[in-house]
Amino acid sequence: MHHLWTRLTAAVTTRRGAWATLGTALLLTLGAAAALGSAAAPGAVGSLPSSSESAAAARLEQQLPGHRLSPVVAVFTRTDGVPLGRAGVAASTSVGRRVASSAGQQAGPTAVSQDGRAAIVAVPVDSERPNSEIAGTVASLRDVARASAPPGV
Repeated sequence: MHHLWTRLTAAVTTRRGAWATLGTALLLTLGAAAALGSAAAPGAVGSLPSSSESAAAARLEQQLPGHRLSPVVAVFTRTDGVPLGRAGVAASTSVGRRVASSAGQQAGPTAVSQDGRAAIVAVPVDSERPNSEIAGTVASLRDVARASAPPGV
């Protein structure tokens, strides 16, 4: 056994042996990195038992008609900084509906800030597509909002 270790030590410590050892270690490291890098982590719900409430909720969510939608929030304020008032809130609701209609959706309810200076309307958009497409949709929605908003809002 001692003879085997002596020969192995001699093979590794020579110039040629050192390069061979380095190359072998590099290949093993790259192989391990490739194997680990291609492994996909299970989704949070995918790792749960199928009988769990979370897994059942995830299955039900996939059946809902709006599971692909995410909200784009339209914020309305007056350019002079004063409260929107009844007319400004009504205009925000109207513009929100036009914006949502241009996206083929229905607007959410208008929510007004406590001080009355801002109103928001949520507009659902399809979020299961490339970010560049979503950005284009958002830009189009902004154009509709700007064109539809009354002066000063």
